[in-house]
Amino acid sequence: DGVVAGYLLMGRIRSRQSPAHSKDGELEQLYRQIPVFSDEKINSLVDLLPQILFEKNVALEQDDLARQAAEYIDAHFSGKLSVDHLCSALHISKNRLYEVFHAHFGCTVNAYLTQRRIEQAKRLLAETEEPVYWVAEQIGIDNYTYFCRLFKEKTGVTPMQYRKTK
Repeated sequence: DGVVAGYLLMGRIRSRQSPAHSKDGELEQLYRQIPVFSDEKINSLVDLLPQILFEKNVALEQDDLARQAAEYIDAHFSGKLSVDHLCSALHISKNRLYEVFHAHFGCTVNAYLTQRRIEQAKRLLAETEEPVYWVAEQIGIDNYTYFCRLFKEKTGVTPMQYRKTK
């Protein structure tokens, strides 16, 4: 009957235009506490909304891809894992994969994979008495010499030296 029963707000702003007065002074008082923005400013914000939502969606997609890639690497690093294999598993291009890794991890795919393999090798060296060549095989590196050289390059000590300190 022409009496305001409530206000429908999209967010926490209101325009300078005042709605019809209500009989409930408390409701109107609460409405008046909401910050005032001009129609021009509200329209500008509305125009920016699609861009903000798009950027947020892209960031969420990158986070999701980075998580999926990390999970896949963690589950498969002990095998013959390659960038091509990872791209195929995630259904993305190499460029997209490189972009996601650079943005999310700050390194290349191969650097991340090597880091995960070395972390696992350290754990196996500390927790088992298995030979070093076995550890290398468990982390997906078949070449014992290459593994020892890589391990020393990344940790500063040989696998046997590392084991002795643990």
